[in-house]
Amino acid sequence: LKETADRLLGVGGYEFSAFGAGKMEYPCCMQALLLGGHVRVGMEDSLYLGKGKLAKSNAELVEKMALLMKQMCAGNRQVLAITHLPQIAALGQTHYKVFKTDDNDATHTRISVLSGDDRIREIAGMMSGAKLTQAALDNAKALIDNNGR
Repeated sequence: LKETADRLLGVGGYEFSAFGAGKMEYPCCMQALLLGGHVRVGMEDSLYLGKGKLAKSNAELVEKMALLMKQMCAGNRQVLAITHLPQIAALGQTHYKVFKTDDNDATHTRISVLSGDDRIREIAGMMSGAKLTQAALDNAKALIDNNGR
């Protein structure tokens, strides 16, 4: 497939993405990734993590793909996940927060890098909303600490 795309579109003249469905979801995604493509996983494509193992959530499917990428690619690929799921946000090595500010004339989109306690508070807020609880803070810290499993 890649050779055909190179021949028809020129080397480097395109980007491609792949997704698999059912039992081929992860093998198809890993092959595409190793060929330099982008991948996408989620419950709209498959309900299973593996043979006979039903996924509990979309986050569980994405987490499996992220861990496979980490193992197979050894840092040679970037994973970008725009998410409101604390379990996915905690997997990242770098956490960006995108937010808006208003002045009298316009609304501006901003981005900042979160680390340390700021990152813990942001992930905790995904769990508990505007009022942070100690349980949410503890859970957010645990999610981040378990990221390197």
